[in-house]
Amino acid sequence: MPARVRPGLLEKAVEAGLRSLFVGFETVNAGNLSEQRKWQNIDRDYGAVIRRLHENGVMVNGSFVFGMDDDGPDVFDRTVEWAIGNGGRDGDLPHPHAVPEYPAA
Repeated sequence: MPARVRPGLLEKAVEAGLRSLFVGFETVNAGNLSEQRKWQNIDRDYGAVIRRLHENGVMVNGSFVFGMDDDGPDVFDRTVEWAIGNGGRDGDLPHPHAVPEYPAA
């Protein structure tokens, strides 16, 4: 939900029945975001986005991808800490996804 979203658009969507929004956070690892060319996700204030959604009564369905090249054994703990630290609350739903391994990839 970048700043370029028209003012009042979220509120109109809530009036029309928006109760939950799927957000592709992808990963908490900036190296993975760069490797996957997810430039739009780098240096975003997702905490502000989550707060704005919650202030409008919208539940966040956050998508996270695990198993990228820069992920280490701590990726799960770091992701949970990030989600809680950025306003995750009961009712929000994480959607974890694993990167499949392909032979000779």
